[in-house]
Amino acid sequence: MSFLTDNPTTNHTNHMSTKAKPAEIVDHVYSVVRTVHRQSDGKSWRRLNAALHRVLEACIQCGMKFPADTFDKIAALGGGYWMGNSYGSRLGEGYYTDACNFRNESAAKSFEKWKSCGPVLWDGETKKAERMYVGAEVRLGNEIWKVANVHYDRVNFLHRDGRRKTLTVEKIKEMRAERSQWRAALKREIKKARKAHAPGSPEMGEFLGVVRAKITDRREAGLLQHWEIEELQQAAGGLRIPEMRKQGVTLRVHGSEVRASNGQAVPLDEVILVLPRILRALDGDVNELRTLSHLHRHPVTIKPDGVQVGCTFVPREEVIRIGKALIA
Repeated sequence: MSFLTDNPTTNHTNHMSTKAKPAEIVDHVYSVVRTVHRQSDGKSWRRLNAALHRVLEACIQCGMKFPADTFDKIAALGGGYWMGNSYGSRLGEGYYTDACNFRNESAAKSFEKWKSCGPVLWDGETKKAERMYVGAEVRLGNEIWKVANVHYDRVNFLHRDGRRKTLTVEKIKEMRAERSQWRAALKREIKKARKAHAPGSPEMGEFLGVVRAKITDRREAGLLQHWEIEELQQAAGGLRIPEMRKQGVTLRVHGSEVRASNGQAVPLDEVILVLPRILRALDGDVNELRTLSHLHRHPVTIKPDGVQVGCTFVPREEVIRIGKALIA
């Protein structure tokens, strides 16, 4: 009893009445930005504004956690002067691009709360839906479009040949819903066929041929990603859906990575380092053909019509296109 006070009754009562308080969320990002704002020597607004911009940018890029109201509070620190009006259509839009590129979801959510808007989502190269943001590359049908502006009710796209396209947010939601409903309907058909037909039977073979035709039509129209095909394959419960001729992937730069349309990714700096050698090898450089072996631990094989990196085949035209984009 030595650890109690002289009044055990009082001690017991205090113990029973004490309630655990929820941990207070410390907004380190706001603290950092506010410190820079308050501790400035006040001699140059231009230097201070640039410093504030860089500090907030660094907080996003290094993955610091943003409580929901961080952007609301930071904007009150004279944000209209330094958060950036020249990028996109909304004040501070560049920070949203950074948050998406560097996968800082808490920063993206805080920005969305500040702007009183939800994310505009799109089914990209992975199963998890991706946010649309200024600078993002999105596959619409068989073409790659770059997001030029994200408004509250619409998204503007720009093609590399100069064409422009606008989709309303509602239309984008409808397109996503149609894809999801199509997959769900085909899964139901597969489930029904598995109950009705024995594996390896002529009836099952005929059914899988129909499934193959449906998948082929969707993929040729640019309406089916690799992960969606894998999802349908899993729904078949091990029954192999006859595959189409293997097609190559497309590439795009996403933050610090180069991503393939099948969901694979390699660091951007490694691609930039190795890409000149790959291009020389495609042109027939014997030395590069002999010595080029790996990219980010994946074996590299140079073929007449493209490059095999691990299990991913990239067509020659796509390698050349990304080369022109990354190598000045």
